[in-house]
Amino acid sequence: MLPSILYSIFCMKKYVFLFLCLIIFSITIFAPKTFAQADLTGTQSATPTNYELPYPGLLPDNPLYFLKAVRDRLISVLINDSQKKAEFNLLTSDKKVNAAWFLALGGKDDLVVTTLSKSNNYFSEAVRMSQVSKKAGKPINSLIENLRLSLKKHEEVAKQIEQKVKKGKKENVRTEIFRIIEFKKNIQLLFPQNQ
Repeated sequence: MLPSILYSIFCMKKYVFLFLCLIIFSITIFAPKTFAQADLTGTQSATPTNYELPYPGLLPDNPLYFLKAVRDRLISVLINDSQKKAEFNLLTSDKKVNAAWFLALGGKDDLVVTTLSKSNNYFSEAVRMSQVSKKAGKPINSLIENLRLSLKKHEEVAKQIEQKVKKGKKENVRTEIFRIIEFKKNIQLLFPQNQ
């Protein structure tokens, strides 16, 4: 009698755990999207770029962040259209650079560098998928303009982050700023503005 009661309690706990996981996953997928602009007072640029970064949502220091990462990876795999994939990668890159800014405000320098690097990786993929879209003959002028504006904003935010992090991480942030500058050059070569 006692083993069957223990077994039924164990099964019940398992179902409750699965139900809670399903609720959390559903909330992360169906939550309304809100956008916020990071407070970038003291930007080095004379005129700040008029490009709003999306609110990053959960930050990498959150214990539930892995659910967001799994969701984003799943969405990325399910997108077949190269233009939509480029837009998704640009959005993810923007979210990550904003997350890096919020992490810098929180003093989490190790996560700042890895998040900024991941932002640049997603941006690189957005550029690659934009090239695929261009070769397929899709209209990508607005996408390219968004890439250009996003890069300007990324550079502004990265320079702000460089001022916030400790000396040991400044060189890593400078490396990511250099990558952003290289992206600017590559976009100018791949997609000249006088098209």
